[in-house]
Amino acid sequence: MSAAATTGGAPGTARRMWRALETLHMTVYFNPEPRDAYRRAGLRGGWMGYFASRSAAMGPVPAEVVVATFYNFHPRMVHRAIPDAWGFATPAEVLAARYQGADAALGAASRELEEARPGRVPSHLQSASYAGEKKLGIGVGYVYPHDQPGHWVAQRYLPEGLRGGYYRPTDQGQEAAMAEAWRRRRGQPDGEPPDRQAPERGSG
Repeated sequence: MSAAATTGGAPGTARRMWRALETLHMTVYFNPEPRDAYRRAGLRGGWMGYFASRSAAMGPVPAEVVVATFYNFHPRMVHRAIPDAWGFATPAEVLAARYQGADAALGAASRELEEARPGRVPSHLQSASYAGEKKLGIGVGYVYPHDQPGHWVAQRYLPEGLRGGYYRPTDQGQEAAMAEAWRRRRGQPDGEPPDRQAPERGSG
């Protein structure tokens, strides 16, 4: 806690590291490429891939170690995945799958950045540091999604030239419902995988 505490109103070291790295780190949990890599390694189910990939660096540890390390999960969730995961794939194989999945997910994003050479951040997301900027449309027009019906509004979030769409929901659980909502907003037929079109639309 002390590392994350603020000092003189400024964020601590842990918080600054989180801001810098979280968008990269989260790709191994929310992108399809890591999930596919865990499945190819032999793991079964999303939670098995999650707990095994995070704990593999400690070796074939029992569920109790994972429960204590990832203290914010109910023990029953961990016990459903660990130690069974080590019977399907060794920790070394799971770590290799994690690296492969992260490389594939981050590679897709970096390739788009290299090819598209993104432009400016949308003006409504920019901060107007002086009054004259608002007359130019900077910092004007942002609509807060959670104030809108369905907590969603059609507005652009990505810089010019980027399509996004790196996160693609699966057909499991709440992700399936989210995928259907995305299809409806983009006018796609039911059952068709969410594509990478309509970059001006986003969700809150």
